[in-house]
Amino acid sequence: MNVVVQRAISKVKERVRDRARASAHYNANKAGAKQKRKVRYENTKEGTKKQMAANHQKNRKDRLVNMKTYREEHRQERNTNEKKRRRSDPVFQLTEKCRSALTRFAKRNGVSKSGGTARLLGCSYAELTVWMNAQLDNRDKDTYESDHVFPFLAFKNEITSAQPKVMHYSNLQPLTVEENAHKRGKLPTKAMAAKVNRDCWPDGITEDMLPDIYPGWATPLRM
Repeated sequence: MNVVVQRAISKVKERVRDRARASAHYNANKAGAKQKRKVRYENTKEGTKKQMAANHQKNRKDRLVNMKTYREEHRQERNTNEKKRRRSDPVFQLTEKCRSALTRFAKRNGVSKSGGTARLLGCSYAELTVWMNAQLDNRDKDTYESDHVFPFLAFKNEITSAQPKVMHYSNLQPLTVEENAHKRGKLPTKAMAAKVNRDCWPDGITEDMLPDIYPGWATPLRM
């Protein structure tokens, strides 16, 4: 046992001596090593800068190519997913239509959106879907389009402040493609306008300015 202990103590002492010698050697040569590093840096500085610049330029081109590829792949994937959602998700369908209509209105009149579409609607997209479906009277929703009861054209004199009015959920109704094409920029019938929050009517529009029914329509709400 004593032999084993003595060997272990011997190894520890040897390591301590090695560390002491290494430390003494480092301290004795510290100034010289520092000077050598400084000289080596000065000698290689310009070459190193050129190499770094070349590497940066090469990596930048690679990054741009990779980023462009990623964006293209991501755009294609996103478009594919959106097409699927438009076919299967009625809430998403309505969301996209509302956003598109508001964006076209803002660009056409040279103004910016005054807020997020959901905030301008005054309700969530799910609640808007319930509002629209309630007006379908159990008819097939796939044959209907979203119509603004008071059209964008009716708000031409209040472009800046019109967005919360024209986009309010109460100003939206479902119409068939034919009905929507016939109505277009016309003022709504009295029955249509009755669904709209009175605070969201265009400035200067009164009930006596609205038609009772459109020519050729079966009811004030349907062709």
